Amino acid sequence: MFMNEYNTIEYSGDWMSKQVQSTTRKNFKVMLAYPRNANLKAGIGLQSHFATGQPNLAYMRSGLDFLGATGFPIWLTELGVGINANLPQYLEQVLREGISHPAVQGIIMFAGPVIGEVVDKLLKEWKSETQEITTDDQGFIDVSLFHGEYEVTAKHNVTNAFAIIRIVPICSICMLLGNTYAMTRGGDAKSKIFLLRAKTQQTVSHYNH
Repeated sequence: MFMNEYNTIEYSGDWMSKQVQSTTRKNFKVMLAYPRNANLKAGIGLQSHFATGQPNLAYMRSGLDFLGATGFPIWLTELGVGINANLPQYLEQVLREGISHPAVQGIIMFAGPVIGEVVDKLLKEWKSETQEITTDDQGFIDVSLFHGEYEVTAKHNVTNAFAIIRIVPICSICMLLGNTYAMTRGGDAKSKIFLLRAKTQQTVSHYNH
């Protein structure tokens, strides 16, 4: 169940927006107070209709922080920027801010040619290329990757024994649904994935996005 609200992160000049944020948090606490709702599967939907002017990213971030403190996943459910000459630039700023916030697990928007170009550009940027890495003498590797699904092949460089592991985070995919883009992810836009320990010391790992 999602509570889908508007005027929560879009416009800092709207005095009602802070009240909406507070009411949303309060309503979630009320719902959880009922005994049968202890394990309720719920989330917060923020419609995210930004106007034509420069988006206030600091205000957007503070709103996400405030609502993210509930512990519920947040989706930007109807994200859009008012039509203006700077639409691609403003949309990219909003998308980067949203996708990089740890509480935001999905973004949905109605797509047109300009929006599609911005999304495609970001998806291309947020992609990790295949890497081949050798562990240290303790059997560890430390690699920085974008969130996504990865296939790891660990291979011993003497015996050629190998194992294949699939790493799947909460989600980090983008789907084109008709004219609607759905971007989902978990955690920061870029973070580190750690293989805690390889089974043998000289192990080579291949990362495929």
